[in-house]
Order: sequence, then structure tokens, then C-alpha cells
Amino acid sequence: MPGSLPQKPPKSQEKAQCDARIALLEKEKGELGFFAMKEKKAKQDEIDSLNERVKEIMAPMKERLGQIEARRNELIESIEEIDGQLAHPLAE
Repeated sequence: MPGSLPQKPPKSQEKAQCDARIALLEKEKGELGFFAMKEKKAKQDEIDSLNERVKEIMAPMKERLGQIEARRNELIESIEEIDGQLAHPLAE
């Protein structure tokens, strides 16, 4: 559909869903009374589980980002070298 925003990749959608659920659970946990220890623990266990899932989702993304940044740095070095050669074409 022209003009529409691209959809997030499935992993990004899953991460966003996990993040939203974590925020909701944190809010619910904060609203529990002082003596609701079992309920707080259950919410924290679910939060911990979701945080682990987020780490699993992010690991390959972080690895790929590192690869992209390394390639970008290589290209910047090449551009700088070419710029230097263009600035002093008779120096060679």
C-alpha cells in the first residue's frame, strides 16, 4: 500500500509486545499491597521470564548491528582515503 509505514519485523513486534507486557506487570506489581508477597513474586517471575526472552530476541540483532557498524567504519575509511587522493591528485 503506497504511503503506508513498513511493518516491523516479527522479532521487533515480539520485543515490543514483551516490553509492553513488562511495563504492565511492573505497574500491577507496584499497585499490590505490602502483604501481597505471593502475587508480587508471581509478577516478578513473569517479568524475569519476559526479560530473558527480550535478551534472546536482541542477541542476534546486536550481533548484526556490530557487523553493520564494522562495515560502515571500513567504508568511511575508504571514503576518507579517496577524498585524500582527490584533494592531492599530483602527490602520487
